[in-house]
Amino acid sequence: MIETLAKIKNAENRKVFTAVIRLFAVECIRRDLGFYMTEKAISRDAADNTTATLHSLNNFLADNVNGLLVSLNVPAHALYVPIAGDWEKYYSAPNYGEIHGAKL
Repeated sequence: MIETLAKIKNAENRKVFTAVIRLFAVECIRRDLGFYMTEKAISRDAADNTTATLHSLNNFLADNVNGLLVSLNVPAHALYVPIAGDWEKYYSAPNYGEIHGAKL
């Protein structure tokens, strides 16, 4: 990741990719937090700060989600969520837990 990051010339792209790397790292740390704390590699304060760090990174990346989806080649049809378009219409009739009319 660090080698790839060093190759990115555009400052904004580098900033976004850095946030992606940090998000992945914090998630890995949280997954094994008990181990890191037992081994005294992470302090209690740092462990407490992981939630705020995740929220901050997620908020930053949410602002850049369209660019991330394009760069990851996620097809638009894979992102279709009927309730996101018109939730009142979606709930106006029983849907029985099914996605009717999905553009898949």
